[in-house]
Amino acid sequence: MSHTLSSLHLLRAILFCSAALVASNAEIPEPAPEMPIPINVAEAIIEPFWDRELSGLPHWSIDPRDGCSLRVYQEWNAVYFEWTTSPTDGPVLQMSRDFHVDCGRYEVLMLSATCPKGCIVKLAAHTNLGERALAFPPSDGEEHEYRLPLDGAQRITQVTIAISGVPGTPATGWLRWVGLQNTELLDAY
Repeated sequence: MSHTLSSLHLLRAILFCSAALVASNAEIPEPAPEMPIPINVAEAIIEPFWDRELSGLPHWSIDPRDGCSLRVYQEWNAVYFEWTTSPTDGPVLQMSRDFHVDCGRYEVLMLSATCPKGCIVKLAAHTNLGERALAFPPSDGEEHEYRLPLDGAQRITQVTIAISGVPGTPATGWLRWVGLQNTELLDAY
C-alpha cells in the first residue's frame, strides 16, 4: 500500500489515541469497527496488524485445526502464524472478525501478508450484497497485497482469512494489515 511516512505517523497517532481511550475503560467491549481509517485519498485501513497497541487480533475468532500445532500471535510489527504440519484438506489457519465497515467509497478489500511458499490464501468478505470470496494462486513466499473485488458492496459485515499449507509441511508467515482501496483515485494520490 502506498503512503508517505508522515501519513503513517499521523495514522498511528490517531489509532493509538483511539486505542488508549478504549483501553482506559476495559469493561466496555470494543464494538465492531464501522469506519475505515483513511491513509490517503484512495486507501484506508480497517485492521492494523502492524502494531501490537492497535491490532484487533484479540477480536478475531481463530478456528483451530487438530494436529497442526497452529500458533497465531502478535509481535511488534505483524501478526505471526506458524504450524508444524499441514493437513491434506482445508485451511490450517482460518480466522474471522465481525465488522460493520462502510466500504461505499472503495471497490477492493486488501490483505497484506507474507505466506509460506506454496500456501493458498483465501480472502472472504460478507457484505450487504452477499459474500465476496477469492482464492489466490500458490504463494511464492514473498509479501503480497491480496486484492478482493467488492463488486458494488456498501458495507462489510465480516472478514475471513484462510490459509492452506503444503500438506505435511511446517510453515510460518505474517499478516500486516487489512485495508480498502479505490483504484480510480490512485492517480490523484
